Amino acid sequence: MSSPRKEIRHWLSEYLKGKTQAQERVFPNRKVPLGIGQVYPVILIYNESEDAQDGSVSNYFFQRDYSLVIEARTGDIENVDDIVDDLAEEIEVAISSAVNNGTLHEKILSVGYQGSNLDVDEEGEMQFGSLLLRFNFKYCR
Repeated sequence: MSSPRKEIRHWLSEYLKGKTQAQERVFPNRKVPLGIGQVYPVILIYNESEDAQDGSVSNYFFQRDYSLVIEARTGDIENVDDIVDDLAEEIEVAISSAVNNGTLHEKILSVGYQGSNLDVDEEGEMQFGSLLLRFNFKYCR
């Protein structure tokens, strides 16, 4: 049995492939895999936090609020705001579409947008900008 968090991250990674400018460069972890190099844009999906509701350790099936980050990353520092804003719109539309047409992962009860923040790293050889989108996924084990 795999972790529901892992299942949700991997489902979301596969679901977003081909739906944004990142094309197939969508990964269910916080690191860009070796071999991808500086091919941008990319989308990284990773854990932020999880809270439990109405349950105890003895009640294994209680509802959980799972906060994850969808990071839209570009290597184009000059146009970082425009590129990550476009990626964010594509991601939000794709997730909204999954909610509205019933194609969410089977364990997901609801999805909520929590906010975002921009991060630009201009130090070193690999300069990039990232927009970190935070979503809350309610699920039950």
